[in-house]
Formats: sequence, structure tokens, C-alpha cells
Amino acid sequence: MAGAAARVAVEKRSKRGGLVKRTIRLCCVLLAVVLTACASRVSGGERTILIASGTSTSQWYPLSAGICHYITEYDAVAQVTSGGIENGTLVGQLDMGFGLINSNAAYSAKNGAWPYAETYDISAVAQLYTCAVQIVVFDDSDITSVEDLRGRRVVLSPAGSSLYMAALDILAAYGISEQDLHGVKMSYSEGVTAMRDGHCDAMIVIMPMPNSSITELALVKDVRLLPIDRARELADTYPYFTCDTIAADYYGPTDTASNDLLPTVRLGVTLIVNNQVPDGQVEAVLQSIFDHQEQLGAIQAVAKEIDLQRARQTPIALHPAAEAFYAQREAEGGTP
Repeated sequence: MAGAAARVAVEKRSKRGGLVKRTIRLCCVLLAVVLTACASRVSGGERTILIASGTSTSQWYPLSAGICHYITEYDAVAQVTSGGIENGTLVGQLDMGFGLINSNAAYSAKNGAWPYAETYDISAVAQLYTCAVQIVVFDDSDITSVEDLRGRRVVLSPAGSSLYMAALDILAAYGISEQDLHGVKMSYSEGVTAMRDGHCDAMIVIMPMPNSSITELALVKDVRLLPIDRARELADTYPYFTCDTIAADYYGPTDTASNDLLPTVRLGVTLIVNNQVPDGQVEAVLQSIFDHQEQLGAIQAVAKEIDLQRARQTPIALHPAAEAFYAQREAEGGTP
């Protein structure tokens, strides 16, 4: 009886051992599937590059499509998205490997600041170009400084956009919160109509120059730009702003002499990458940009601004493969 009981116990242990082994094998298989799925999510897999761009009518989509066109060693596709805020999430969560994003949103995505609820493991590939902050009023307006915007009706860009966030940063440098003015959350094209119809007093436009919305507004009535005389303070406070100047009469006749310059700041547009993307993909994207800049400039004029030195001026750390690329190009002569 004891021998029979022992045999039964051994058989039970053997069955349990077999079940454990099968369970372990199954877990290993599932883990491999999960890891493969995660790897395939990064830029669509090792042989596919996905760039989160913007809406089909944005500047970012044709620029991204142009970059993809000149990548030959990978299957590269520019994906239509809602814009930079979404792109930060898509790249941060591995749904796409690369994405275009305004530099303030890139900084927020890296550091888990609003509107992002978590920190993302991302790096910069390049700052592609910059957008000048242009605060426009009609020439006969009694608004002569940023401080005068307090209590006025000001177009700030759509709520929750990275341009809206940047506009609030600029106002904050002057001690002005959104509650201190009548902020109007709308697109620049809608802002032109609101200004023309007398429903708004000013627009904070953060775009490359010349800007078509301001040009359109200037056809209705003479306009002028406000100086951002706290530009240095803004640049010292926020790593995504840089100092610059604008010709006072850039958009038409004003009372200011034509050689006068107004201080302002610029906000960069950064190409970011998830840090799990292979180095070869980062190098391929940079080769496409710098080896075909003339062709990209024909597709989208902002690409003409791309410069090897300015490309490194990013609000978050560069990807190691990007650092190596720039170092090699500089060693070869300092020009792309």
C-alpha cells in the first residue's frame, strides 16, 4: 500500500511538473509575442519608418512626405495626424517612431508637463526651422506694448494647442494671465475675420514669416507688430525660445523708420524620435534631410531654413545617433 501511495504521489508530482513546464513554455511564447509586437510598434518595425506629421493641409505633412520620399533603405511613410500635441503622444507611446512637434510641446512630452500626463522616452533628431512670435495690431490701435494687451480681446490660437501654450508663456513674462484678458481661442484665419469685423484687438501669431494671415489682414488695413522687449528673459526661462528681431515695417507702412528692428522670440519645430528606434533609422532620416535639402525646399519653403548648426539647438537632448551624424558632418567640412 505504501508503495502504491508513493507511486501515486510521484505520478501527481510528475503531472504537476509537466503542467508547470507547459505553463512556463506558454509564458515564454506569450512573452516573445508581446516583445515582438512592441518592437513592431516602434516605427512600424525595423524596416519601416513612420513619421507623425500633421493634418493633410499643414506645412508639416508635405515636409514629412518629402523626407520619406528620399529615404531609400527603409519603407518610409508620413502619417496624417491632428498635429504636434498628438505627435508627442504617438512617438512617446511607440505608435510611431518619429514626429514633428513644436519645441515647447517636445519639452513638455520629455518632462511630463501639461498637456502630457507622463514622461516619454524621446530624444531630438533636429530642429528643422523656427516660427517667429508676431503680435499684430492695427496701425491706428492705441495698443503700443504687450502690457497694453491686459483687458483686451486677443486671438491666442486654438485651446490646448502648443501655440496656445506658447502664447500664454509670452504673456506670463509680462505678468499677464489668461484671466487678465479676453483670450479668444481660434485659428489665425478665423482671427483675421474677427480682427476685420472689430471683434478682436490683437493676434499673437507664432508662424514662419511672412505669415499669410497677417498679410491678408494688412490688405484690409495697415498693421504693425508689437516689440517683445522681454525676449531675453523668455529665452533664459524657457529652453524652447530663442531671441531674434523683426523689421518694424515687415508687413507694410508704419510710422517707424524702415531700418528699425523689433525684439521678438522664435519657437522651434523639432523632429523627435522614440529612443527605442534603431540608430540606422535616425541616420537615414538625417541623410534624407541634409542630402536633399534643395529638393525639400522646393516642396516646402521652410525646409530652406534647415542648417547644420541650428539643427542641434533643440529643447531636449539629441539622440546619440543624431549627435554622431552631426559630428561626422562637421568633421567632413562643417556643412551638410
